[in-house]
Amino acid sequence: MPAASGRDPAGGLRAVVRGESLWLFLLVLAVLGCFVNTRNQVTWNLQHAWVESLGERGVMHLEGSPTPRFALYRLVDVWTSPDGHTYARNAPGTYFTGAAVYCVLQRAFGLSYLRDFDLTSTLVTFFTTCLSSALVFLLLYRLAKQLTGSRLGGVCVAAAYSFGTLAFPYSGALYQHQTAAVFFVACFSLAYQRRRSGDERWFRPAVEGLLLGLGAVYSFAYFPMGLSIAAYCLLPLARKRSAWFLAGVALGIAPLLVLNTLYYGGPLTTVYQASRDYQVTTLDVSWAAIARRLHFYFSDPTTGVFFYSPVLLLSLPGLLRFPRKLRREQLTIAGGALLTLSHLLVASGIGALQFGPRLLLPTLPFLALALFPFWMRESGRNASSWTRPAFVLLLVTSIAFCALGALGTTMFRDVARWNAWYVYLRSLFPPVPEGMPVYNLPIYKFPLRHVLAWVSLGMGLVAAWRLLALRQEPETAPSDSPTALASSGGENS
Repeated sequence: MPAASGRDPAGGLRAVVRGESLWLFLLVLAVLGCFVNTRNQVTWNLQHAWVESLGERGVMHLEGSPTPRFALYRLVDVWTSPDGHTYARNAPGTYFTGAAVYCVLQRAFGLSYLRDFDLTSTLVTFFTTCLSSALVFLLLYRLAKQLTGSRLGGVCVAAAYSFGTLAFPYSGALYQHQTAAVFFVACFSLAYQRRRSGDERWFRPAVEGLLLGLGAVYSFAYFPMGLSIAAYCLLPLARKRSAWFLAGVALGIAPLLVLNTLYYGGPLTTVYQASRDYQVTTLDVSWAAIARRLHFYFSDPTTGVFFYSPVLLLSLPGLLRFPRKLRREQLTIAGGALLTLSHLLVASGIGALQFGPRLLLPTLPFLALALFPFWMRESGRNASSWTRPAFVLLLVTSIAFCALGALGTTMFRDVARWNAWYVYLRSLFPPVPEGMPVYNLPIYKFPLRHVLAWVSLGMGLVAAWRLLALRQEPETAPSDSPTALASSGGENS
C-alpha cells in the first residue's frame, strides 16, 4: 500500500534498481578499489598514523603508536606543539572519517594496522577516498545527464573526472583534497537543482551551507572554490535564504573551530598557522615566481596538468560554449578556478614530489563538468561531428596517463632530472634504473583486486544492461535543461 505521503517506498526502490545510476556508481567504486595498492599506503603513512591514533587511542597526537611503521622518525609533515605532542599538518575531516571506518574494521572483523597493515590500510582508503570519488562520479553523472539530456554524455563527463584526471591516482591514497570533493560538488549540485526548480524551502539553503562548512573541515585548499560556490548559493541575496545558508555553514564548520581552539590556540588558527608551515602561510609574490609556477602547473611536461589530463584542454572551450541560460554556473566554475589558481601562483608551496600538480585537485570536478557542452543535443549544429571524437581520443589518452599513477605511487623524489612518464612507466617494471629518483618498493600488492575485479565485471554487465534497456525509452531534454529553457524562453533564477 502506498505510504500516507502518497509515495510508495517499494516503488522508489524499484525505480533505483531499474535505473542505471546505482550500477554505474558501484562499477566505478569497484574499479577504483582495484587500484588501491600498498605502495601508496606506505608512502602516505602519516595519514594512516593519524587514523590509528584517533581510532585506537582517541587522541589527536601521533606519538604512542604500537605499530613500528608509525614511529615518529618515520613520519614527515608533522609539527611538535608547545604542549609536547606531535600533530599532523592536515585538515582533520578525512581522518575522522577514516578513524570511524577503522573502528568498524577493528571491532567487527579484528583487523588492525599492527596485525595486518596491508589489508587494513587499503580498506580504510577504499571506504574513505574511493567512496568519496565514486560519489563525485555519481553526482557529476546525474548533473551532466540533466544538462545534456543524454546518458552517454553523462557517463563521458563523469568518467573524464574519475579516470581522466588526477582524481584517478589520488583515489588510491588517503588524501584530504580528494575526500573533500564530494561535499563541494554536492553543494553545487543541490544549489543548481534549487535554482532550477525555484524551491526556496528553508532546509535547502541550510543543507547547502552545511555541506560547504563540512567541506572546509576536510580540505582547506577548497577555500577559493568554496567562496565561488557560496556566492552561487547566495545570489541574488535574500535575507531568509542567506540566514539559513549561513546557519548551515556555521554548523558544518563548528567541529573544525572547536578542534582549532582545543589544540592550536584559537578557532581560526589551523595547524598550518600554528606550525608556521612556510609552504602554506608564506607568500612569494614576484613576476619571476609567478612565471615559474605557471610553467610548473601548465607548460612543464613533467608537472603540467594538461600533460597528465589532455582532456582538460577542452574545458576552456567548454566553458565558452555554456548556454546563455547557464551564465551563473559558467561564472561560478570560471571564478572558482581563477581564484584557486591566483592563490597557487603566490603561495610558497607547489605540491612537488607528487604525481602531477595535486594542488589543482579542487578545480578538477568543476573543470570536468565544463565538458558537458560537447555532449549537448544541439539542433542545426555539426560541431559534434569532430568534437566528440576528439573528446573520446583525449579522454582515452588521459586515462592511460593517469593510470600510470594509479598503478604506482603518487609520491616520487625528483621532477627535474627525469620525465614523469618515464619515471612511472619504468618504476612499474623493476629493476629500476640505477639512480632513478623514485620510491622503489619492488614488492607491493593490490589486496582488494581479487574480489573487486569480479565485482567490477558484474556491475559493468548490469550497468550496460540497464543502459541498453533505457536506451529504448525516449531521452527528452528535462524541463530545466538548457535546451528546454532556451525553447521556452524561461529566465535564469
